[in-house]
Amino acid sequence: MRCILIPSDRTLNPSEMDGETVVMLAAGVQATLPAPGGSVVARVKALGAGCSVICAAGIEDGSGTLTSGALTTTTDAIPVEAGQVIAVGNVETQTDGTQSGWLLLTPIPGQLARVGVHAPVRLATAAALPAYTADAAGVLTADANGALSVDSVATAAGDRVLVKDAASGEHNLIYLVTDPGAAGDPYVLTPASDSNSAADLPIGSAVFVQAGSTLAANSYEITAFAGDYLTDAITWA
Repeated sequence: MRCILIPSDRTLNPSEMDGETVVMLAAGVQATLPAPGGSVVARVKALGAGCSVICAAGIEDGSGTLTSGALTTTTDAIPVEAGQVIAVGNVETQTDGTQSGWLLLTPIPGQLARVGVHAPVRLATAAALPAYTADAAGVLTADANGALSVDSVATAAGDRVLVKDAASGEHNLIYLVTDPGAAGDPYVLTPASDSNSAADLPIGSAVFVQAGSTLAANSYEITAFAGDYLTDAITWA
């Protein structure tokens, strides 16, 4: 799975609608679907309020039928609630053999409903953190004073950081920078609210990286985690 962050209104590209991509909409963003074509599925997650999807060719909103010819479609914007994940699948052939259109699937059934997409992180580690000590809650405090940089970028208080290269794999989590560190202070990282229990970290859950000298615009998903929080190693790839 990969994630793409859409910060402002625009039309999605067909390459972003391959069924393996999650399109994440910043608050207030409207995603326009291209004309239907090909067997594709758009997966869309709203990261804030005021998001929607729209298509000039129309979207079947679930009130019509797929068994008696043409779809009943709407060209109105369809809202996506904050935190909600929807799928919009291309329906190529109907019983009349000609109809093609977008079908809105909400909520996403089966496995897709269980796969989480985390809010983006500013940075992700490209190497192990400077030595730290972890407490029982998973808070990491550096063993020495000094400002923390991640992927060659200085961190700031409040940054979300994906640690994926920890010396101890159980600490491969998403953190908030509580203290970025300084000449007289150690850095302190606190597990983020969406990364502080095993339930927040299902295999397949993904996150998008916004900045960094080498990892900006990458996305990572959990590929291995046995399920014991702060005990079992977590692999992001």
